[in-house]
Amino acid sequence: MDRLSSLLSFFSPRAEFVRCFHGEGLSYDQSEPYPMSDIFLLYEGEAEFFCENQRYALHSGDLIWVALGKPFSIKGKGSVAWVQARLDFGQVKNNPLYYSLPAVVQLEGGGQDADLQPIIALMLEEARKERCGHQTAVNRLAEVLLIHILRFVIGSMQMEQGVLAGLSDLRLARVLTQIHENPSLPWTLALMSKTAGMSRTSFSQRFKAVVGISPGEYLKQWRMQLGHQWLGEGEYSVGQVADKLGYQSETAFRRVFRQVMGEPPGSVRRKAIIR
Repeated sequence: MDRLSSLLSFFSPRAEFVRCFHGEGLSYDQSEPYPMSDIFLLYEGEAEFFCENQRYALHSGDLIWVALGKPFSIKGKGSVAWVQARLDFGQVKNNPLYYSLPAVVQLEGGGQDADLQPIIALMLEEARKERCGHQTAVNRLAEVLLIHILRFVIGSMQMEQGVLAGLSDLRLARVLTQIHENPSLPWTLALMSKTAGMSRTSFSQRFKAVVGISPGEYLKQWRMQLGHQWLGEGEYSVGQVADKLGYQSETAFRRVFRQVMGEPPGSVRRKAIIR
């Protein structure tokens, strides 16, 4: 599995809706923070986008992504048209993908990008015509569009810190990908540094500088996020989840889970069963 798929296979954002807006002097204001993100594609006219005291000038074909659910506003100049896609990242607490994202990503002329054009063209056609099944179609297309944006963020090495910054570093990406795919392995600093092809000291320092936390802390948080997801599905018992995550002791797993997630694992599973 590639470095991005290994992350998205467990934390795959889901589109809540995709909508088209067009008219004179359009504006949209999100005044309160919220645990989702929005993509805007301006396909006609010009607009101004404001987020965290920053102003972004948008022209036809530009794409802007508010990744962290920050308050924002967008205001059209004259006649404008844009597509808005809202995406849900699921469980936010300790979600390595969500918290590694930049506040705002702007792709000037993103609508003219050769890789994005077919996706955007289909999104626009489905959103405008509202044919049978169009909502499902545009939602899936929005999710594909997000993957292309994430590829851009990783490939352009825009991130200074976080898991996406780690995935931009080829040596760290080897370790992160293996941790994502094989959380039950008996990971040690020696095994991680060997996977990266680095000395233990160099690896540990590099990992913390780029990802923002120590390798051991990242492994712990990743395992607990997976545990929360699996327990939330109600399919596995606490003991089975502990085993799937490489814990020899269910008691140890329960202790770490409560420390990281703020609630006992049994509580998460009971809520899932009740639902």
